Amino acid sequence: MIIGIYVSMENRYVGGGYVYQKSLFDAVVLKQSQIGLKHKIIFFYSGENELVNNLDGNFVNVDWYTGRLNEAAMRHKVDIMWFLSVGYEDVDMPHILPVWDLQHRIKTYFPEVSSGGEYISRENMYNCFLPRATYILTGTEEGKKEISFFYKIPLDRIVVNPLPSSPNISNEQTAITDELLSVGLNDQKFLFYPAQFWPHKNHIVLLEAMKILKSHGNLGLKLVFTGSNHGNMDYIIAKIHEMGLGNDVLLLGFVSNESILWLYQNAFALVYPSYFGPDNIPPIEAFSVGCSVIAANISGAKEQLGEAALFVDPQDEVGFAGAVIRLMEDQVLKNDLIQKGYAIAKTRTAENYVLKVFNIIDTFSSVRRCWGEHYNIKYTPKLLEWLNYYLQNKEIHSLISLLSICTDQSLETTYNNILVVFNRIVSSNNAAEAEIERKNFNCALDILNSILNECTDYAPAYINLSKICYANSDIEKAFEYMKTANYYQKRLRLCLY
Repeated sequence: MIIGIYVSMENRYVGGGYVYQKSLFDAVVLKQSQIGLKHKIIFFYSGENELVNNLDGNFVNVDWYTGRLNEAAMRHKVDIMWFLSVGYEDVDMPHILPVWDLQHRIKTYFPEVSSGGEYISRENMYNCFLPRATYILTGTEEGKKEISFFYKIPLDRIVVNPLPSSPNISNEQTAITDELLSVGLNDQKFLFYPAQFWPHKNHIVLLEAMKILKSHGNLGLKLVFTGSNHGNMDYIIAKIHEMGLGNDVLLLGFVSNESILWLYQNAFALVYPSYFGPDNIPPIEAFSVGCSVIAANISGAKEQLGEAALFVDPQDEVGFAGAVIRLMEDQVLKNDLIQKGYAIAKTRTAENYVLKVFNIIDTFSSVRRCWGEHYNIKYTPKLLEWLNYYLQNKEIHSLISLLSICTDQSLETTYNNILVVFNRIVSSNNAAEAEIERKNFNCALDILNSILNECTDYAPAYINLSKICYANSDIEKAFEYMKTANYYQKRLRLCLY
C-alpha cells in the first residue's frame, strides 16, 4: 500500500506535542527501509517544517496544492493516511488519528480549554474528524473509554498504543550544561517539574508543598521549573515571592535537550501534578533514566505508570510534600520504584509505537484491497473547486494531471478538451526547443511567451527560457527561470499523470 504520513507544524516551544511527533517521525525515518519492504511511504507537510528540513525521501509540501493535503494525497494515490499529531486535515481516504486528551470535556473550567473560543474549536474539530476516522490512537484504556463515550465511536476503531518516551532521553550520563551551571545546580538536591506554564499544569500545588517542606527545614531541596510561558508564568512568579520561596524555586524557562536530560538524571524526583491526562510523557521519560516519580492521581495515571510512581491527589499539597519526605526516608522504596520504572520505559519506545501502527495498517490492507486506486477521487465535493482554481490561474499542467486520475464520468468531456490544450502546449514547447537548437532565440522566445500566456505551470517552458537567458549571458534571469521550473517540477514530481 501507499502510506501517507502527515507531519503537522509543531513548535518546539509548545512542549509535549512537539516531542511526541518528533519521536515518531524519527522512528519512522529509521524504520523506513524495513517498512518499505511492504509499503511505500510518502511524508506530507506544510510550510517550513523543521522536522523534514534537509532530509532525503518522498516529502510533499501540501501548500503546493489548492486542495492541500486531500488533493496532494489523492494525486499520490495514498491508500491510508496517518496523522502523527492532532493537526488534522480533511482527507477522502482511510486515515488514522491520535487523540491526546479530551480535557475540554472533562475539566471544562480550565481557561486554556474553555475560553477564547477554545472549547468550541476543539469540539468542532473532534466532532468533525473522529466519527470518520478509520482508527483512533490513544495511550490508555481510560482514554479509549472517554473517546467512545463522548463521541460515540465504536470501541473496535479505537486502538490503545501507549505514548513513547523521547529518544533524546537516555540513561547514558551527560555533563551539566553551562546554562545549568550558571544557576548553581551542580551541587544542589532538587525536585524537577518540566511543564509549560498553563493553569492546568498546577505549579501552584508544588509551591504550597515547598512551603510545607521548608517548615520541616526544607531538607536541602530546591524546586526546578522548566518550560515556556503560556500566560500563567507571571502569576506563578508572584506566588513564589508572596510565599517567600524566592531562594527555593528556580524558573529556567525553555532549556536545551541536553539540560533536560541532565535534570532528569540528577533530580531527586520528578514531581508531576498536572490535572490533565490520561497520558503524559515526562513520567515515562523520568522512568527511562532512573528518576523517581511523584504523579497526580488523575484518571488513567495508574494505568499508564503502574506501580512505578507514588500517586497524590492533584489538590493535595500535603500529600506531595509527604511523598517527597517518604522517598527521602525510604531508600528501598525509592530503588524499587526506579526498577519498576525502568521496566515500563523499556516497552514505551517510539519504535514499538510505530511498529504497532504499521501492524494496524497491515491488518487493514485486507480491507483496503476491496477497491481500486482511483476510487477515492471518483467524487469529492471540493474537486470542482480545485479544478476551477487551476483553470483561473492557467495552471493547465496541474489541471490535466488532476483530471487524469479522476474517474468521474461527468468530467470526461472537460478532460478531453483540456487534453487538447495541453497537447498543443507540449507541441509548442518542442517547437521552441528546436528553434533554440538552431539558435533562433527570438522565435523560440515568442513561442514560449505564447505558452506561458496559456499555461503558467509548464516547467519545460521555464527550462527553455532559462536556456535562452543563459545563451544571452543573463545568468540572474536564467537562475530565476530554473527556480520556477524546479518548483513546478517538484510539485508534480511524484504524481502520476
